[in-house]
Amino acid sequence: MKILSGVSVAPGVAIARPFILEPEGAFCPLKQSLSEADAEKDVKRFEAAVKVTEENIAKSRDRVAARLGAGHGAIFDAHLLILKDPLLVKSAVEQARKEKVNVAWTFSKTIDKFSAMMTSIGDDYLKERSNDIRDVGAQVMRVFAGTENRSIKNLKEKVIIISEDLSPSETADIPKDKVVGFATAGGSRTSHTAIVAQALELPALVAVNGLRDIALGGELVIIDGMEGKLIIDPDEATIVRYRRNQKVADQRRLDLRKLRQLPAETPDGHRVLLMANLEMPLEVHAADNAGADGIGLYRTEFLFLNRDTVPTEDEQYQWYSKVVKAMAPRPVTIRSVDLGGDKFMKQGEVVREMNPFLGLRGIRLCLANQDLFRSQLRAILRSSVHGKAHLMFPMVSSVEEFRQARRIVDDVRSELKSQKVKFDETMQIGVMIETPSAALVADLLAREADFFSIGTNDLVQYSIAVDRGNPAISHLYEPMHPAILRLIRMVINMAHQEQIKVAVCGELAADPLAGPLLLGLGLDIFSVSPVALSTVKSLLRSVSFVDARNLAQEAMTLPTAQAVKELIRGRVSQSA
Repeated sequence: MKILSGVSVAPGVAIARPFILEPEGAFCPLKQSLSEADAEKDVKRFEAAVKVTEENIAKSRDRVAARLGAGHGAIFDAHLLILKDPLLVKSAVEQARKEKVNVAWTFSKTIDKFSAMMTSIGDDYLKERSNDIRDVGAQVMRVFAGTENRSIKNLKEKVIIISEDLSPSETADIPKDKVVGFATAGGSRTSHTAIVAQALELPALVAVNGLRDIALGGELVIIDGMEGKLIIDPDEATIVRYRRNQKVADQRRLDLRKLRQLPAETPDGHRVLLMANLEMPLEVHAADNAGADGIGLYRTEFLFLNRDTVPTEDEQYQWYSKVVKAMAPRPVTIRSVDLGGDKFMKQGEVVREMNPFLGLRGIRLCLANQDLFRSQLRAILRSSVHGKAHLMFPMVSSVEEFRQARRIVDDVRSELKSQKVKFDETMQIGVMIETPSAALVADLLAREADFFSIGTNDLVQYSIAVDRGNPAISHLYEPMHPAILRLIRMVINMAHQEQIKVAVCGELAADPLAGPLLLGLGLDIFSVSPVALSTVKSLLRSVSFVDARNLAQEAMTLPTAQAVKELIRGRVSQSA
């Protein structure tokens, strides 16, 4: 029995055999145990892929040489020499046969080793050859992956999908009656895999340590979505214990579903709105099942990523309308595209910035690319006739940026009117408070915006100056930092002075410790992932608003995040 740790992104327990899914063209394959016969078949397929790659490279060389001259085809000759290096291909094949594992894994390890060796040598020419080795390896892997016949569409039994990560096209084929959970080597809490797992209400782990290097065969595996564990080849006692835990988790889920029709209301009668964050339209079903009061954040980036062309206005209109119709008459807050930072379209990937998180992203990118922005605004406005759509802008840092964006919206409205295209002329337009500057001028923004939505993920990052993706300092990323709490209180108070509502749509809204505190600070709307809706509602229905206000007042006097957390834990345990 082996136990690996990962990041839990969807709770619950799953017990099944693993199904190894290698993404097309993957260059980080997972290690698999194979029988001697299957290992030999794998090697034969790999050798065939190498041969096809050689032919492809030779054709590319000949085309370039014919167009530009023989000298320009030299790089392809270098690639062919790399493929014919016996230490590269032959050693990977020998290791696969010897250890009875998949050759894709041994080949990727060989590529890593040779590439690292070249890079470590203090010679610029050899360092460049490291890139050539990786490029050749990637070409082989693309051909090799294309010869694989395994498909999740043809599953015969219940499985847990094990993968490097899952792409949108792969998740579209997932049969929910056969897949009981996910575990991936890559990904994060906000990755596509996490979002799909939550939408399908399946236990899931991402960023599982050691998953790339452990050999998986036909043994049972267990996903512990509460503790963030992947248990491989569990013993009988562990299986019995987790089957018992699975029943408890299933019952807990059923109990929470009973809250679906009940409001997010405290025992002393204070009502808040509880909405869902969405990235993919397939999440609407999960949000509706949990009784969401609406969609507090509909991210639109999924339409723009991993494609070679910008989505058309009509294409966007169809997607937005689908969600607006499904949730009607409940509101759907659509965020204009938040590209930049760590999210790029393929055609935008050539633009690199020294610090993309402080660069051309969010509303800045939209204002700089008005054709893209206007097309999206037209689609959002057109979709508004099918229900109750709201619009909000991300990464706003000044009143002037908001005014610029609103002027473009007004211009697009005039265009639609002149073309006799119907839309909701009363559609609300709001601001995401994600930057310290926006928080500090919240009183000015509140006079011009219809609502606020605090994006705590970025607000924390920018306010404390912490890159949460950097393991050396990620411990400093603290949403309960007194500075963050003061900013949130200030934004809520300034918004309420202008009689507009405030939502929190970052991860903080789903934190069980933060819930009573945000409630006491006067937050109007909690917007969380669909999988967290019922849990947050259960929490809000158990906390007195009077007690929450007293808690918030005391918390605001404390000097550290740890002190705030200890205060909340003490109060919650007393009232439990």
